Amino acid sequence: MTMDAVRGHARWTAVLLAISMVSGGLLPTPGLAQTGPGSSTGALPSLALPADVTLSTDAALEVIDTAAVMGSVDLTALVDDAVATAEALPAAEWEVDALAATLADDPAAAFRTVRDRIAFEPYPGALRGADGTLAARAGSSFDRALLLAAVLDVMGVRTRFAFGQLDDDTAATLVAHALDPIAEPLQDAGPLAGRTLDLDAIATRARRDHALLRGALGSADVVLGGPSGDDTIPDVRAHAWVQVEQDGVWIDHDPSLPGLEPGDTLTPITTTSDVMPDTAWQSVGLRLEAETLTDGVLDRTPVLDHVAPAATLEDSEVFLYFQPDQGGGGLLFGASAEEGSFVPLLMIDGEVTAGDAFSVLDASGDDGGFGFGLGGGGGGGTAFAGLWLTVTTTAPDADPIVTTIPLVDRVPDATRASGLVAVEDLAVLPASDAGPLAMGAIRHLMVGTGGANPRAAAIGQADAMWWAGTELLAADASTEYPLGDLLWPLAVADDTITLVLERLLVPAIGRAGVVAPVIGRPRLVVTTFGADPAGGELLQLDIDLVLDGLRLVAAPDADPTDLAHRRLWYGALGSALETEVMRQTAVSTAGDALLMSTSLAMGGPLSVLTSDAAAALPPTTPATLRGSLAEGLLAVVPGDPAGADTWWTIGPADGTTRAILAPSGGASRGTRVGPFNSGGGTRMIQPSQTKVWDLDPPKRRPLPVKGRAGCRGGNEYIAIVGCVSAPTSLVISQVSIAITGYCAFRILNAIRG
Repeated sequence: MTMDAVRGHARWTAVLLAISMVSGGLLPTPGLAQTGPGSSTGALPSLALPADVTLSTDAALEVIDTAAVMGSVDLTALVDDAVATAEALPAAEWEVDALAATLADDPAAAFRTVRDRIAFEPYPGALRGADGTLAARAGSSFDRALLLAAVLDVMGVRTRFAFGQLDDDTAATLVAHALDPIAEPLQDAGPLAGRTLDLDAIATRARRDHALLRGALGSADVVLGGPSGDDTIPDVRAHAWVQVEQDGVWIDHDPSLPGLEPGDTLTPITTTSDVMPDTAWQSVGLRLEAETLTDGVLDRTPVLDHVAPAATLEDSEVFLYFQPDQGGGGLLFGASAEEGSFVPLLMIDGEVTAGDAFSVLDASGDDGGFGFGLGGGGGGGTAFAGLWLTVTTTAPDADPIVTTIPLVDRVPDATRASGLVAVEDLAVLPASDAGPLAMGAIRHLMVGTGGANPRAAAIGQADAMWWAGTELLAADASTEYPLGDLLWPLAVADDTITLVLERLLVPAIGRAGVVAPVIGRPRLVVTTFGADPAGGELLQLDIDLVLDGLRLVAAPDADPTDLAHRRLWYGALGSALETEVMRQTAVSTAGDALLMSTSLAMGGPLSVLTSDAAAALPPTTPATLRGSLAEGLLAVVPGDPAGADTWWTIGPADGTTRAILAPSGGASRGTRVGPFNSGGGTRMIQPSQTKVWDLDPPKRRPLPVKGRAGCRGGNEYIAIVGCVSAPTSLVISQVSIAITGYCAFRILNAIRG
């Protein structure tokens, strides 16, 4: 594919994206129980742990397992609804600057606000930052100190941070305080946080799946519950607070416990700092490794590394995708993808970081059945075997949490287990004339800290819908806006998953005074969209909750079985959320999308497997399932375990439950039949022509501006990396159209009011 062809193809794709976003998106789901200000009902369905007496009736609940069918929509009404939602969430309750303005420049009032209105949560270091802590209405001593300092900074008060070490008795008192009710709680977003999703459908599906899981475990005589090992005392020994300068004297302001006043402290100072030290922040590391097979030996080489504070990534739009390697120091003059090498690109808020190139060729120099003549490269006994993303979360004085996701894996499970791998064993990678379809996927990486802000989300939805329905329709939009701007509405839509999980599902598993659910480590949700590996003219979407930093802080006399059941219920809620998002995303003209998820497979018999059963499983059993059993987890498998493609894993002691969809681990997947068609007269949209609202939270993403780092001028490397969607240049035209169709459905259907 020549450079002119790539540029022209990408521009056409962007135009299709613009058309499809307004003529094919924002589709209301039939029967949707909307909960926004403009809806007819504001009732929030019960998301609390169901009582045991309802299990038999819950198991018989009916759920919808087919994709929604598209209809007509009024874009102006949806924008107005999003604006009304933001206006129902006062800035003074959700934004640091606005909150500070209500406190009349009174440092004592700022101290009382954090002490009495922001809950303490036991986790190590700084996770959310000031904005996230205000949105979460809770934080560690580090995060509460950051919020107090931020409010005082707006007042013009000079502050610094103080640090010390708590003894075990004081730490235990602080942990117990996490179960106390808030004296003067700030506004709860309530149903407004879930206004874009069918919460009734999520609750019904979760109750059905939860009841079926409980029934299967009961039939197998499995009783959940035991020592959880969730000791929070070490996480709060390191303590932080604020000091305020008054007349040249530093006065302690520690809001950690009720009754504390300015001047009181819980422990002597060990150090002070004008800023929160880098070592105090929890972080997320992303490492991409290319796996090669050389003379029968598998080896992984890092090709991309990025580490950042979790709070920074939580506020960012993060995308991972791939581009043909053009050589020559990164310039693309006259080059193409014919050398069989690709470069990973990590785009954070529109800024692109390029990793190292890796080859996708086989040892002989052949293309491994890609279906196009690459030629050269990859010789010397080396073949491309896979691509792996490792996510590592770190926290001060805590063990790192590491998980690895297979993005591409050409080595069959049985072959990898044997340790004897030859080039001919490697699976063929489906491809178009431009390269492997796997290289055409875009992944949206959503880091969550518990600080999702529903006001900011509503404003972002209004802005994104307005921009997509007006400015993006301009004839020159595809050449005037960079890729980050074109993907911005997609990021807004996906963020609904994090918002609903943090604001509605996590609180649902708590019990006042007994159990407090806490997001104490970074979470990560990954949505992946691109060509279906099984067919180049199909579009596939995966949703995967890769990491979930949830913990339960419980009273000493809490029932371990009750705690385990709450974690199981949370797993059912998460799977129901992903499944319903997928079902609504795959909206189509005839309900012809193919959907997969663990929940969708629950209609058949369920098998409960323990670690003792692993040895007796046939070789066809997925390696991921075997690995879970080897770790001591239970597995609840719909259908025959030998050929399972989805199942639940459950921790027998603590009840931690996760839905698994092989091979990636994602919990839900949708595939559209055939490419997206932008035609059809039933999707009439009346766009809002004038932006009249004035809702401007701090740190908000500015509306895209034409020509801002746009696609005109510069060298070819800048043009491709900054403006052209590499995935659309790697797949055939029909798949490109399908990807724009996905953007329409995902972006605008998911952020509808």
